[in-house]
Amino acid sequence: MAILTRMQVLYDSKIGTAQELAQQIGKYFKCKCDQVPPAYPCENQKIIVIVFEGYAKMTKPLYDFCRSLSTKRSQTACLVAVSNGDADFGEVKSVVEGAGLKVVATKDIVAKKGMIGKPKLTDADIQAAISFVDATTDKLIS
Repeated sequence: MAILTRMQVLYDSKIGTAQELAQQIGKYFKCKCDQVPPAYPCENQKIIVIVFEGYAKMTKPLYDFCRSLSTKRSQTACLVAVSNGDADFGEVKSVVEGAGLKVVATKDIVAKKGMIGKPKLTDADIQAAISFVDATTDKLIS
């Protein structure tokens, strides 16, 4: 596990899957995890992990937050989408990069629909996201 003291996990979640995944990532890496927009703006982070639900168009809160980013807030970003397998990172990546950050990696976590129709994350989904973030942060510190 990469030890990054300047890492923050942020999420934009309408149905709860991105929030659940972000909280598990934050817990694993022992770093701050907050919703978009965060209660306290991230400052001087090595990387921010942005977790969002990729089922629909980018939400206004996520768009506004990504536009407000700068290299004073973070140098790099890692994007994780929870979707049905067809997440479009283009818009989010474009806005983040337009703010001056480097998007170092993207990952689409496919959540299957549960009994009530709401997507449900499995332990394997959560582990895949954690492994992805771990590998991404390892590259940053090596």
